[in-house]
Amino acid sequence: MKPDLESAIIAATAALLGVVISQIFSFLHKASERRHEQRILLRQKFEEMTFHFLKSLHWPIELEKCTTLLEAQDVAVSQDAQAAIVLCQLYFPEIVEVLERYILVQQAYYDAVVESFGEAGLTSDRVAFSASSESLNAEMFAAKN
Repeated sequence: MKPDLESAIIAATAALLGVVISQIFSFLHKASERRHEQRILLRQKFEEMTFHFLKSLHWPIELEKCTTLLEAQDVAVSQDAQAAIVLCQLYFPEIVEVLERYILVQQAYYDAVVESFGEAGLTSDRVAFSASSESLNAEMFAAKN
């Protein structure tokens, strides 16, 4: 081969190799950025889910403040617990079951509170109401384990 042709082939090969190496590093960098952005998104969604869950812990207090059945019906469902479970279903399916149990315990507690209401508001039988509250605490503790 002629020396000019050899140097042209070497130069073209080096240029192509440079482009391939550049594309490989660009691809690896973009993949790393995507993983980083995904971690940031998951952290933000976990923080949001935790915020809603913690706000839902105030729901029994709101329910206990109710003096009539109508007031209790206004707070029948913890909107924050519902928001937390939606986030779990979308981003953290591995903890959905625990949050579903938490919501079921909230519903059972609500049912017990509603049963403690009489015609004129809360009945004088606060023992059943207190037992429901203790049951909620026990169920929530069991759901954590």
